[in-house]
Formats: sequence, structure tokens, C-alpha cells
Amino acid sequence: MFADKIVVSTKILFVATSMLIASCGQVASETDSEGSETGPLLGEPGIAVVEATVDVLGACGVQGATQVSLRATRIACEQDPPPPCTVEVDPYKTIFGDLQECAAASETAAKLRVKIDQPGRYLIDARIITASGYVSACHGQSGEAVTLVASEAVEAGDTIVVDELGAPCPEQQ
Repeated sequence: MFADKIVVSTKILFVATSMLIASCGQVASETDSEGSETGPLLGEPGIAVVEATVDVLGACGVQGATQVSLRATRIACEQDPPPPCTVEVDPYKTIFGDLQECAAASETAAKLRVKIDQPGRYLIDARIITASGYVSACHGQSGEAVTLVASEAVEAGDTIVVDELGAPCPEQQ
């Protein structure tokens, strides 16, 4: 009887250990409404997430609109000049985030996100893609067009929430 308990306990320990080992090294991920995997969960260390609430139905009401996307353009280093970093300027580094197709738009307040793995100062832009180009809707914090993504935010995997500023982002020279 005692030997049977040891065998059962050993089997339980083996199964639990096997499950733990099998899950090691896997990145947790989100799923969309159809159950398809959409990518890493928010809050992943080494990647800050900038999140904007966008009126997708309103944006798709722009004549000729086909898509709405969120993007971040790195325009400066995290520190004020003189910067101990290099900023790509021709063209500026742009990171493309979430994209909503206007044909499938059903939300008036969709959360669009862009994942950033490098600290710096960014312009966060919701772009409404049209047949003739695009319309820009700048997003930022505290009414400022430039959003700081600090090293600490990237390291911790923080989510930075930005608000629409009611105007296009400033052009970079």
C-alpha cells in the first residue's frame, strides 16, 4: 500500500514537472475574438506599449478612407542634447502598430497599440489611409505632441496611454 502511494506521487510529480518544462520558454500571447493568436501580451519586459483610443468609425468616415493605423516615429533621444545616442533621420525610424480595416470597422473607441523596444521621444500618429494619401491625427500626453518613452518604461514593459491632440503631428525636417 505504501509503495502504491509512492508510485502515484511520483507519477503526479512527473506530470507536473513535464507540464512546467513544456511551458518554459514560451511567450504568453493574446488571442482575438476568433481565437487566433495575435502576439505577445502587453507588459512584456523590454517592450513598452503606447496605447491610443481611436474612433475608428469616425476615422473611417473620412472620404476614401480604407484603413486606420497607429504608428510611432522616433524623433529624438530620451535625454536632452547632447544625446549619447543616434537618431535615424533620413527617414526617421517609424514603428507600425495596430491596423484596422475600414471595411470591417465596428468600434467607436478601439484601442490601437504600437510596441516600442527603444527609448526615445516619439510622435504618435493615428493615420487614416485614403485613396489619395492619408490624414494624420497626432496623439500625446498632457497636450504635448512629443511622447517620451523612457528606458524604465521599456525595461518594465509599461503601457503609455496617449490622447488625441486634435491636429496632425508636426512635420520633421
